[in-house]
Amino acid sequence: MPVRLEIAWPGSAAMNSTPRGSGPRLRFVRRQVTVPDLGGDPMAGEVPEAQEPRATLLFDGSSRAARRAMARACQEGVRTLRLQVPGVVDRSDTQALLLDALRLRLPRVEANGDVRPLAALSDPAVVGLRGLARVVATTSPDADPAEIDAVLARLVRLTGLTVLRLDPGCEDSPPED
Repeated sequence: MPVRLEIAWPGSAAMNSTPRGSGPRLRFVRRQVTVPDLGGDPMAGEVPEAQEPRATLLFDGSSRAARRAMARACQEGVRTLRLQVPGVVDRSDTQALLLDALRLRLPRVEANGDVRPLAALSDPAVVGLRGLARVVATTSPDADPAEIDAVLARLVRLTGLTVLRLDPGCEDSPPED
């Protein structure tokens, strides 16, 4: 299936993707042992982490299927939508898909993929992407670093976006904010 939508809800295994070692648990147990009375609540004194549902949309198929998956993610109540485009993107509809994601009025929309196709956009078209929360540029080994830096500098200059560049050999997923 060329389009895959992964939705992670707070408390699910997908939301807590980084495995925790025994260190934090031992510190928690040692701290709770010093509390004289927990009142039946083993989590007394702990503040729950505020995690919102997020979705990652991996697409490299038809734009219609991608738009349907974006609408489904919006209906599911996700707060963060990350559009992830694997490999080099030579699509004429990349900007249209990003604009459609912004039209959904989600609180946070991120783009993750190759940014070289954005170099062909006009300045007004690039300014239209200013609603994105973050752009993560993944590069391939054959990509020219100067070209990627120029595209990212143009994005920052015209939109004020937060950009992050992952070089070849880095992990596939960008760090969370």
